[in-house]
Formats: sequence, structure tokens, C-alpha cells
Amino acid sequence: MGTAMIDGLAGQMTYLAGLRTEGGAVVAPWGPGDQPLNMAIPATGITDIAPALGGRGGILLSAQSCYLHRTIGANPDQGALVMDAGVGGLNLDKMLIGQLQGDNYYYMLGEVARLAVDQDLDVTCGEIIHYIGTSSKSESYAVALGNINLVWDQQQDWCETTWGQRPGIIAGQTGGDCNTAPDPYDVTMAQYDAVRDRGGEIATSQRIWTINDNNIHTDIDVSVMIGEVIDWCREERDAARKWTPWASITKSGATVTVSFDLRPGETLVNRSDFYDDHGGAAVTAPNFGFEADGGIVSAVPDLDGNTVVVTLASASATWFRFAMQRQDVLAYGVPSGGLTYNQSAHRTTLFPSETRASRFYPDRTLWRSLPSFHVLFDGDQVNRLDGTPFEGAP
Repeated sequence: MGTAMIDGLAGQMTYLAGLRTEGGAVVAPWGPGDQPLNMAIPATGITDIAPALGGRGGILLSAQSCYLHRTIGANPDQGALVMDAGVGGLNLDKMLIGQLQGDNYYYMLGEVARLAVDQDLDVTCGEIIHYIGTSSKSESYAVALGNINLVWDQQQDWCETTWGQRPGIIAGQTGGDCNTAPDPYDVTMAQYDAVRDRGGEIATSQRIWTINDNNIHTDIDVSVMIGEVIDWCREERDAARKWTPWASITKSGATVTVSFDLRPGETLVNRSDFYDDHGGAAVTAPNFGFEADGGIVSAVPDLDGNTVVVTLASASATWFRFAMQRQDVLAYGVPSGGLTYNQSAHRTTLFPSETRASRFYPDRTLWRSLPSFHVLFDGDQVNRLDGTPFEGAP
């Protein structure tokens, strides 16, 4: 799939070549991983990624490839840079200055800035595209939100100082891995609030994508489609059109009304069979994925509109969640090709109606997702997890 993604783009899909780890290993386009860079060895150039790619693909490569394919006619001299300083299994604070991955990241950015001058290249950084993993699933909301903001402050400040452009935020929202029972996943709501506070976009959610293990990891074809949706979001953002279907929530006694900020012409769709191969919606996503303190009597979506009316079992409920179930769905994978294809434990069958065919897999459909959320109730007041008022769609 890597070859298909860069077909026709040789010389325009680039990476930072010539870096070495402290152990002497050559750094490939997918980065140094958990190894510190040798910062005494400069990069040799911003150069064609194709010979170094080795058939690999992924979310970032797919997103950048899509961007070039849709803009290249108007901008034939334009290219896209792909570089990765991250590694799986780490909390987000590891991307801060003073941490291994953070120091690698800023060294790589600095080398991009230096080489851009040397090679007479203009660098722009319109967005930080951040596909956030599940590693912070046990962190408190305050810790997760604090780390997200610290990392994004540093990244946005660095880019603004270096390139005179403060990038926006486009993020993938963390879904729940297959056994979330002991994990609060407050990081999922921290992502929601941090992105909204910065005027960014939640491009997609991990939870809507099939995974190929009993955790949260995807096959390459799914990673490619995630990249496609991220660039679809970027395309809409660049055109000043709305993207994220932010939730607005009102409560009156036992009645809660949730409105999603859909795009013009969109409605809600109930993909009732979405989890049939993964435990079924009735078992793993009752009430369309809404949950509340004390339980829920009913959840009724307006499938011609954008609202869901939820009747609580108790008017004095203190919390309310959507697609953030704490459940173990390990038993519900589908054996296929020697792997267990599974689905995130954060679930709802409700989706925005607008879809698009995949460019790389024309027989497959790209769906937009509703963001997961978790709020608190104080009487009829709806609050964030820090006790401040929850704000609806911007």
C-alpha cells in the first residue's frame, strides 16, 4: 500500500535523511522510536522518501499523500514532509522538551528549519496532526489535560517562532482498547476539551476503526483510511467549512437533550449492525452508547435531525457519558486470517450521515464520527470533568 500512496509523487513526498541514533543506526522515515538521536550528526537533506520507504505506509504518510494528490495541480512545486519522532506505548508528556522523544522531535524540527534555508525551501506548518494513542488511559483528567496543553503549547510556540505561523490542531480522539474495565479513559475527554479550547478539529475517533488484535492496533489498510479521513478534515478546514460535530447538552430533571453540530444537509444515521461481528450493539452499546449515573430509561435519536433525547433513571444523576463505556470486549473478536479482528470498547451505532469513498480502496467507505464525551451534572448544570461549565458547539 505504501507504493500506491506515493505513486506519481516521487520527489515530492520527502523526509529528513541522514540522521543517526546514538547507537549508530540510520534513522528511517518512521523515526528513531525509543532511541535517542545523535545530535552531533546533522541531517544531510530533505529528500525523496520513496527509496527509503520500503513499502511501509501509515496514517501520516496517507494524510500527506492525500493532501498532495488534491493540491498538486495548483501547486506543482509543492511537496510534503513526513517525519516521525514518536513511539507507541508512551504517555503524551514524553513529547515534552527534556524527554527523549520530545528532544528527538525538536532536534528533527530544527534540522528541517536549517535544511530548508540551505535548500532554499519554504516550510509551512498549517496544522499539527496528532493521532493520540491509548497509553494515557489511566491518567486523571487534570493530568491528561495538563500534558496535552503543555505539549501543544510547546509545539505551536516553536512553529510560530521558527516559521511565523501558529499551526492549528487536528487530532484523532482516543478510543477504548478491548479491555477498558479498570481504565477511566479521562484522556478521551481531555482531548475533546483541549481540541475545542484551541479551535481545532477532531478528525476521527479510534473507536470507529476495526483493529487487528486484542488491544487497539490497526492493519495498514485501516491506517491508510484514517489518514484519508484526517486529510478530508483538513480539506474542509482549509475551506472554512465546519467539521467536528461538537455536542451541546442540556438537562431538565430526568431529560437530557444532546445536539450534535452536524454539517449542512447531514442527519444522524443508526448503523444498527455495526457491531454484529463484535458482540452486537444490544450487548456492548445499549442506548446508542449513552450511559449515566443510575442508569438510562431510554435514548431516542432523531434520525432526520441531529438530536438525541435521553431519559435518565434518576434526575439526580451526577455523570453522563457517550461512547466511553468501561467494558471488556475481548471475547468478541472475529477470527480472520490468523488474526483476531476486534473493535474498540468505546461504542455507539450513531454516525453523521455524510460519507466518502476511499481513494485508495474505492469499494470501501469513509465515515465521519461523533466525538465521545463524559460530563458531570450538578442538578441541571452540565460541567466538564474539572467542574467548569461544559460549552456546546462553538
